Amino acid sequence: MAISADNSIAFSGSDLEGLEIRTITIPLTNLPLARRILLRDDTEDQAIANGVLTAAELQRWRAALEQSSAAGAFFANCVGVLVAGRKPYAK
Repeated sequence: MAISADNSIAFSGSDLEGLEIRTITIPLTNLPLARRILLRDDTEDQAIANGVLTAAELQRWRAALEQSSAAGAFFANCVGVLVAGRKPYAK
C-alpha cells in the first residue's frame, strides 16, 4: 500500500473497488484520558528501556505535562487514517 501526496492510494494487485480514505482527528485536553488513549505509560517505559531518554528526563517531561494540565493548557492531538475497500463480487 502506498499513499501519495494527493491522498490517492494504491494497492498493487489487490483489485479492490470503492476505496475510501478517512482521517480521524481527536483533540485531547484531558491529560489522564490522553495518557490512556496514546498508551503513554507503555511508550515511555519502552523509551527508557531502549535508551531513548533517561528516567530523569521523563520525570521532568511528565512534570511539565502535569503543570500544563493543572493550568488548563494541556493539549494533544490523535490522528488516525481509516482505509476501506471491497473485493469485486465473483460471478
